[in-house]
Amino acid sequence: MSAVPNWRFFAPHPAVHDFHLLYRTLSADDGTPEWTRLSLTPDRTVQHAIWFPGHRLGKAIFDVGDEILRHQSEGFAVLTKLPSYRILVDCLRREIRESAESPQPKGFRFAFARSTGYDMSEEPEMMFISPYTPMDPVPSHVRAG
Repeated sequence: MSAVPNWRFFAPHPAVHDFHLLYRTLSADDGTPEWTRLSLTPDRTVQHAIWFPGHRLGKAIFDVGDEILRHQSEGFAVLTKLPSYRILVDCLRREIRESAESPQPKGFRFAFARSTGYDMSEEPEMMFISPYTPMDPVPSHVRAG
């Protein structure tokens, strides 16, 4: 417990679920490993009492996920054009490139899930699963038409 409440305390609608970002790669031989949970809260150090810019990542992912979930009924054609969707895809590409072993995967999917966080008897609920995304997209100036 902290003497100063975190950002959820001041929110007009405080979060009651934990939000999880997961991704799953597609290997060169078309294999798909299990979903990998992207850690949104890095381990804290003493320095973080003064300077901890990384703590905002969880809130940023929550906000991006919220926007994607609000627009998911409009279909993938609309979703994939949202700036928040494109930023998230770029961040995941970087994360996968930095953490993947050789050879690099062909692509990936990502998902948002929510859980109660404290009640382990409930399975996390998948709320959104993206379409397959290539690791190396074709630049728009190269595409035909």
